[in-house]
Amino acid sequence: MNQHLSLLQTAISSFQVISLKYKSGQGVISEREIEPLAIYFEQGEWKLVAYCRLRKEHRTFLFSRIH
Repeated sequence: MNQHLSLLQTAISSFQVISLKYKSGQGVISEREIEPLAIYFEQGEWKLVAYCRLRKEHRTFLFSRIH
């Protein structure tokens, strides 16, 4: 978890695009290219706000679903 936080903090501050695999609530895994914007902790879960190039919109990603 700490490694992911550190990587994402660096990507946010340097405006890097990140590739990741994300598991939907239905269990479908998709590959995404994202532009991370912010990380926050809410309701016991780490969350990432990013622009998703696949969906072409800002999305919130749950850390527990990132592979």
